[in-house]
Amino acid sequence: LSLLSYIAWSLNTITGTLPFEIGSMTNITFIGVSYNSMEGTLPSSLANLSQMKFFSCRYNYFSAPEDTLVSIAKLPLLDAFLINRNMFSGDFQNVQFAPTLQLLRLSDNYFTGSYLLENICNLDMIVEVSISNNQFSGVIPSCVGNWSVIRTLDVGYNQFIGTIPTVFQQFSSMVRLVVESNSFTGSVGNMFSANHSIQTVVLSDNDFTGSLPDAAFDSTSLTTFIGSKNCFSGSLSTAICSAVNLQTLALSGLTAGSSCDNFGWLGLGYTYTKSVEGSIPACLFGMTELQQLYLAGNGIESRLVDFALLNISLAYNRLSGAIPASVQSRPGLQLLDLSFNRLLGTIEQMTNYSMAGGETDIDITLADNHLSGSIPAV
Repeated sequence: LSLLSYIAWSLNTITGTLPFEIGSMTNITFIGVSYNSMEGTLPSSLANLSQMKFFSCRYNYFSAPEDTLVSIAKLPLLDAFLINRNMFSGDFQNVQFAPTLQLLRLSDNYFTGSYLLENICNLDMIVEVSISNNQFSGVIPSCVGNWSVIRTLDVGYNQFIGTIPTVFQQFSSMVRLVVESNSFTGSVGNMFSANHSIQTVVLSDNDFTGSLPDAAFDSTSLTTFIGSKNCFSGSLSTAICSAVNLQTLALSGLTAGSSCDNFGWLGLGYTYTKSVEGSIPACLFGMTELQQLYLAGNGIESRLVDFALLNISLAYNRLSGAIPASVQSRPGLQLLDLSFNRLLGTIEQMTNYSMAGGETDIDITLADNHLSGSIPAV
């Protein structure tokens, strides 16, 4: 097997561990053993594979001393280091990644510390950095501006703090940006350039302040924007409707961040002490590509209008008016949550309980309004 160059064992039910002898196969350029049930310690002999370009052991139960991980990460030709969803730990304090690295996935492990991002700032060929669901901490350094071709950055579910550096505006190739569930503060206005081509933005569960910037929606590429549970202020701008291909918009609890003191949870849903200003832009309900709209827990005072959405949550606002007849009988409806508002009228036309084709559950919640009349027959 001394001439072996390619190991592709992914998507099987292989158990056991990688043998130490693998390090003697010095012609190997590709190792892919992801999505198995492998375990044990990665062999330190992997550091001997100086020709290796691709290493992926995702979705297993591997562990390894940090020295072993570091020795693999700095292999001179490595362009993909994919070790997410394992049992790895360490803080990457003393690590020098291969300058050729393009894909880095460390998510869903037990990594800690504030050193990693500083130590990969020099990777000017990096395309993806996915390090979510660990215990990384500290701030995002401005030196990440060196990532001139970055397309995916996911730092969600960690312990990062501070503001987002202004160099984010330089990321003209960014497609997916996820910073959810950290303790970021400050404005998000410096994240978006005027001509960005981003598709997915997830900012939820932080302590961002200020208003949602119009520039965030100045893209026909944008399909998903999630900004729930922060400390935003101001009103919802009609600029949101500039993102004509938007499919998911989640802005529930805009003043609900942990440092806002404006939000609470009452068992069944959101409540608020500070309302979002203004009304819901009418153009949102006319966006042809929009499939999911979540604006719960904002205390917005607005009138409910007709819409064609199949998943919508507007609970804990101050919506008035009647539920349009067309909404009550909407074919394909999956989620309708209008609870804790000020809606009037009846629901007598809400008889089409086969709306979702009979195979998908329909979630309709209308509690705590001013509805009247009889309950429609099932």
